[in-house]
Amino acid sequence: MPEGDTIKRAEATLAPLLVGRKLAAVYDHGLRRGALAGRTVEAVRAVGKHLLVELEGGFTIRVHLGIAGAWRRRRAAELRETEARAATLALVTDEDALLAVKARAAEIVRTAFVHAHPALTALGPDLLGEGALDLPAIVARARARAEAEPTLTVGELLLDQRVAAGLGNVYKSELCFLARLHPHTRAAHLTDDKVAELYARGAALLRANVGPWPRTTTANRARGALPARGRGRYFVYGRARRPCTVCGVQIVRVLDGAETPRPTYFCPSCQPPPAR
Repeated sequence: MPEGDTIKRAEATLAPLLVGRKLAAVYDHGLRRGALAGRTVEAVRAVGKHLLVELEGGFTIRVHLGIAGAWRRRRAAELRETEARAATLALVTDEDALLAVKARAAEIVRTAFVHAHPALTALGPDLLGEGALDLPAIVARARARAEAEPTLTVGELLLDQRVAAGLGNVYKSELCFLARLHPHTRAAHLTDDKVAELYARGAALLRANVGPWPRTTTANRARGALPARGRGRYFVYGRARRPCTVCGVQIVRVLDGAETPRPTYFCPSCQPPPAR
């Protein structure tokens, strides 16, 4: 699933192509939405893992890419209508066609009611939002979730967008490794300081990866740094059965989650399992 930095990059890419331009056509789940044609795009905003496209006349399009979704760009003159109808959403100007392909959700809502949309009101503080990060609010949300669900693990907590918006499966594994926490540690066992540390580091990693380079957690590309020789882009994510760059023990991969299993990576030496 795309992480918050992916959606922030999408905002940076799509905004110059859409803002201030009129939509020649809009296709929503295969249907051509004539009522939106001719409307000017007023803003493109990333909110956690959601992208909001605001149109004149009080309409907003909310897009959530989900696990398999992605944005594609085509020249408007080369766009085939069958391709536009096959996309979850297609926004077409005189010059460009921006297609959300295989997105989890794309819906048209009244701008006046966006603030009350259940998918957005449930979100915790945006880790890539403007202004100072409200760590006390995040810690309070994390503590409430841990108290409500005593078996909640650290890995599950980091993925819960109701606590803080933006982190995904990559950062879940990487943050646990950097904190030397096994991802199956009970969230209720964390101190408030440790929770604040996790999310502060998560926000810093997200911000360092908004630029036009492959995501990495082993170096700050925003400051011009590159991963050290022999070290890949990640410490543990995607490195199953390869040696840990710290201790040399093989990285382990497990699947977590009953409904939608997701891979979790960790070093069994640097991140010893929690005591039973």
